[in-house]
Amino acid sequence: MGAGAVRRREATPLFITACLWLAAPLYSPTAPPVLFAVGIVCFGAVAPGLVHVAFRVAPLRSMWLVVSGYAITLGMQGLLATLLYDPASHGCGACAENPLLIRDAPGAWALVTELGLYLRSAWLVAVIAVLSTWCVRARRRRDVLPMMSMVVAALTVDAVWAGHSLERGMLVTDTTADLLWRLEALALIGVSAAVLASLAGLRRARRALTGAVTARGGDLVAHLAAELGDPSLVLAFPARAGYVDSAGRPVLPSAGGRAVTEVRGGAAVMAVLGHDPGVDPYRVRRLAEVLGLELDHRRLTAVAVAQLEELRRSGLRIVEAGDAERQRLERDLHDGAQQSLVMLLLRLGMHGGESPALRRAERHVREAVEELREIAHGLHPLVLENAGLPAALGGLAQSRVIVIRGVTARRYAPAVESTAYQLIELCSRGGAVEVAVRDDEADLRVVLDLDAQVPDLTGIADRIVSLNGRIEVSDAGRTVAASLPAVPRDAAPSGTDGDAHHFDGA
Repeated sequence: MGAGAVRRREATPLFITACLWLAAPLYSPTAPPVLFAVGIVCFGAVAPGLVHVAFRVAPLRSMWLVVSGYAITLGMQGLLATLLYDPASHGCGACAENPLLIRDAPGAWALVTELGLYLRSAWLVAVIAVLSTWCVRARRRRDVLPMMSMVVAALTVDAVWAGHSLERGMLVTDTTADLLWRLEALALIGVSAAVLASLAGLRRARRALTGAVTARGGDLVAHLAAELGDPSLVLAFPARAGYVDSAGRPVLPSAGGRAVTEVRGGAAVMAVLGHDPGVDPYRVRRLAEVLGLELDHRRLTAVAVAQLEELRRSGLRIVEAGDAERQRLERDLHDGAQQSLVMLLLRLGMHGGESPALRRAERHVREAVEELREIAHGLHPLVLENAGLPAALGGLAQSRVIVIRGVTARRYAPAVESTAYQLIELCSRGGAVEVAVRDDEADLRVVLDLDAQVPDLTGIADRIVSLNGRIEVSDAGRTVAASLPAVPRDAAPSGTDGDAHHFDGA
């Protein structure tokens, strides 16, 4: 709920307090017997109802004080004393009969009443001390501090009334008690006014957050930060590995010395808010509860985005592992088999002469060398790693019909460069192709015009999607356009470690 809101759990003690207040005046000679008995039991029992409200709003964990208050005022001073009280024997001949009377025992009644009065006084002093301490510590709680102050004022009046009654051994109803009763009534009116102000604050908070609740694209964090007066507010949601923000990015709510307040939906943590330590956690929690459904919606969205990002990082790790293996194979071919064949070709050239057999062997060796070069082009050419896309495509153009319309010289993340190269290499296998590679804002744009039909791009398309890119094929099936995230080479962390790796492309 919003700041200072009175929820259903506060409504119950408020209702109890109202009933006790309305029942106490029934302690009157003109009341019917049943209502007269109710008035005797409830007379002076408003205090525990007020304490119950205060302990719900604070909230304070010393609920034994609330239970003991009900036990003293309603149990001992109320019901137990009423069981031993005969109005006629105490000089009230006009009073109705007490239907709860078990035995007229003036001595026992006086003992119970006096002991209850001492216990009541001690209880009121303890409660006032606890609530006053809370008010001093929570002086920033403008939402509920007025109501708590009024409760303390009403309890103070009640304590003065109890102290005044100690000489008589019972709650008196003389002129002083009547004045104190009126003062307590004013304090109760103040409590009611504070409750109404709290409800008005709830309405205001709901109106202020309506935009964030109804508009899915609204900046929920900005609304919460403005309402709490804390521009450093961080909204996070529990995920598999820590916390994520609304966009699914990893975040640490407690960073920078922030205090952390959990917002629960039942037994589960629905959201976590990192805020300035000076902001009251109770107010944060109440304000966030207004947006319960919206927070749950955004939590599910954030977790789904985080899981999608984890899948993308997993795909990136697979891509990089495949590239590393391709590069290893290319080195093995270049430094091993290809070098051996080249040396063999040189020796055949030196000793071949006019021998038909040696010339045939030399021809077969040349064909094997060309086939190895083709295989190496399809793997991961070393020139791509060392000199970038322009040099790698220039080398590919020596054995393919490739017209290069323009290639950016900027270096990108290895996975991005190798993906662009593999797309061009794949499309150039079936015939001539025109290539244009350029920077397009945050993307590396690859456009290919083919003379033949576009080959099967399933494998390379999966690779592009893993990098958070996209690929399109024209309706005629002769043009391929791919967009890859233009991550700079020196700014691209490896996807094989445990850190977050984001490709913020299209």
